[in-house]
Amino acid sequence: MKQCTLIGLGPGSPDHLTFRAKIACEQAKPLYVKDKDHPVVIDLQQRGYPIQEITLEEVQNLLQQDQPFSYAVPGHPLEDEMSQALGPYCGALIPGVSIRRFPQDLERLEQFMAIVAKVRSECPWDAAQTPASLCPYVLEEAYETVDAIESGDIQHIQEELGDLLLQIALQAQIFSERGLFGWAEIAQGITDKLIRRHPHVFAEADLRTPEEVSITWEQIKSQEAQAKGITQTLSTKLAKIPRSMSSLGACLKISQKVAALGFEWPDLGSVWAKFDEELEELKQAIGHESAKRQGEELGDVLFTLVNLARWLEVNPEIALQETNQRFLARIEQVESLAGRPLSDHSLEELESLWQQAKQKLAGQ
Repeated sequence: MKQCTLIGLGPGSPDHLTFRAKIACEQAKPLYVKDKDHPVVIDLQQRGYPIQEITLEEVQNLLQQDQPFSYAVPGHPLEDEMSQALGPYCGALIPGVSIRRFPQDLERLEQFMAIVAKVRSECPWDAAQTPASLCPYVLEEAYETVDAIESGDIQHIQEELGDLLLQIALQAQIFSERGLFGWAEIAQGITDKLIRRHPHVFAEADLRTPEEVSITWEQIKSQEAQAKGITQTLSTKLAKIPRSMSSLGACLKISQKVAALGFEWPDLGSVWAKFDEELEELKQAIGHESAKRQGEELGDVLFTLVNLARWLEVNPEIALQETNQRFLARIEQVESLAGRPLSDHSLEELESLWQQAKQKLAGQ
């Protein structure tokens, strides 16, 4: 059994310890060490973390107990005689400092951030942009990134992730120029949030399923809101749903949050009954009421359909997206079969071509 986690403590100061090694040391209950004189070990003791010196004989006893444990050594974890003996039992090896003195990824990120700052200062178009003016590009690049990921084209995914990162970098640069916040504050904020909302990773919470994690996530969000003096009513939660989100996506999120509090139909048949009711009201509005009322009733029908999708555990956004793609594929096939512009065909001919296209695509 791979039951041992080997942790390097680096050359000295706790400030030089990698974040992963720091977390591993703090999570160990206790952290086993050869001696307690290392600055990192002293710092951990002063902050109340349990430390226990251990001999080779005691390590062998631990291995016989078949229980997971963590062992930390000065420098690199493989430079210690005892850790070398633990190699066959090692499930995780965590260096205390970066293996590379000047990590290439950090160099590239620093170069990228410098270029973003330069184009903001020297390009007239970039210099004229504001956080609000760039919002359409944030949405566009996010959608294009999703398309790339779904395509599975690795080069395309890499390119679109870069385009999306550029939009984040431009926002960060503009707010930094205004003296409000920069990369450091953004990174620190999301780091703190990740640690806070993952107590099963960074603390002692025992969460074993995605459902348990989701419930705890919402509980922590509520606690954060209370700490800020924000009353977490249903209406305030719903109001936080982004207005820029697609209408189908927002509709699904609204219905999920409302249903989670018990405002829900008792069964699928009741959802169908509600749909029939809304459909009749739409027909009535089309025949006898204003265009505004017709739009309202159509919205009610669509809202009910989204709830129907939720009951069927179907994502309506994805379902409609797939329908769009099927439609586009059929139109392409119709044009291929037609041989001349579609406008030159009668409605009956177009219907015949459409059915042929459906059959041909279904057979592929």
